[in-house]
Amino acid sequence: MSGLLGSLKKGLSDVGRNISKEADRASQSFQHAVDANRSSPILDLFRSGNVIQLISRSSGKCLEIVQAPDGKLIVDAHWTVLNEGNNIIRLYSGNNYLAIANGTTQIISVSSPALAGVETTFRLSQTDQFILLEARRENGLHVGILPTGELKSALATGRETHAHFGVRLIVSASGKHGIHPTPLERLPWGLSLLPWGFSL
Repeated sequence: MSGLLGSLKKGLSDVGRNISKEADRASQSFQHAVDANRSSPILDLFRSGNVIQLISRSSGKCLEIVQAPDGKLIVDAHWTVLNEGNNIIRLYSGNNYLAIANGTTQIISVSSPALAGVETTFRLSQTDQFILLEARRENGLHVGILPTGELKSALATGRETHAHFGVRLIVSASGKHGIHPTPLERLPWGLSLLPWGFSL
């Protein structure tokens, strides 16, 4: 009798886990559908050809490349936007594309934009006045920055404040220069971020 109850208990536990997983998937699918169709003045800054800066909510520093895969230092906190529609974007600086691959936020260098893989695409979403960059290939993984300015593992970054970025418009695709104010405007913009610690 206790064997039957144990099997029944285990079966119910498995059913509960499966229901929980499916509820999480349904919630994530709903959130992606909402995010894909959302528009706002901040999300509108992500038009193809716009040049932007991303300022970390947790550190107050710009997301920038400081070391190229070949070891050379590059100081460039400006990202050019490639918008593929439905709030799916790519961010690049020169031939360097921001990416999440194998659970790691990294830079992928490509000689042609046509060679940039799906790991360089992000779902763009907004929380309050901040944006989030979620890996399109690896659902639930986000670009994140720790309060120290160090890159946070994408595997450990969800929708929390480490994944929040303010946006500063540097140049619009129409050639106009501009600054889009965010609450982070009061912070010093000088020295910026990341000892990227490439895993390329």
